[in-house]
Amino acid sequence: MVNVGLNPWLCLVIGLVLGLIFGFINGMIITRLRLNSMVATIGMQGVYGGITLVITKGKAVTGIPADTQILGKQSLGPVPIICVAVLILILFMVKKTKTGRYIYAIGNSKEAAKILGIKVDRIRVMIYSIVGLISALAGLLYVCRLGSAQTAIGEDWPMNSIAASVIGGVSLTGGVGNPVGALIGAAVITIIQNIIVLFGVNSYWQSAVSGIVVVIAISFSSISDIVRENRQKRIKLN
Repeated sequence: MVNVGLNPWLCLVIGLVLGLIFGFINGMIITRLRLNSMVATIGMQGVYGGITLVITKGKAVTGIPADTQILGKQSLGPVPIICVAVLILILFMVKKTKTGRYIYAIGNSKEAAKILGIKVDRIRVMIYSIVGLISALAGLLYVCRLGSAQTAIGEDWPMNSIAASVIGGVSLTGGVGNPVGALIGAAVITIIQNIIVLFGVNSYWQSAVSGIVVVIAISFSSISDIVRENRQKRIKLN
């Protein structure tokens, strides 16, 4: 968009397609090699981040065309329009389609889903591709909002994403949770970070607080899982 002079809107589409492709690559690596999804995803973040640094030489890309910057400022009050649109689409998919039911089934038990005839690996690769697409959309919206592309932005987002999901009721073991809860969790994380800034706390504490929140949230999630399992055992014994 800046260096080559391609049409800005075409570049945005290319960015989305690249996100889709990178998500697909993640999905293929994880499903084919049977890797831990969280570890592999964070590892691939390092790969893609390194490629970004090589291309940009670690420098911010400025001079983003003004007509694209409007995308990062579309909101109804404090509510981003594109965020709401994506949420509605994802909610429709997970609640109203067979694919959505398959996703929950796979989260509960991949083995049981396979017995039911669900194409587990195919569904998982599709989900990783969609996540890559949405991640690319988030990055592009941030570029449009700031009017520049900065390589360091987003390095701590994986931790915040995990914290937001767990706080919103999404189980790390899968099969439990919904997108609305994850969005509420993201709002909670943002509020906590804003409170840190308003109280004049050193900004470096933000990462520490996010980590603490993740540990606490995961602990509550694990405790609830243990309680649920014990309750089910007692029901079976009775």
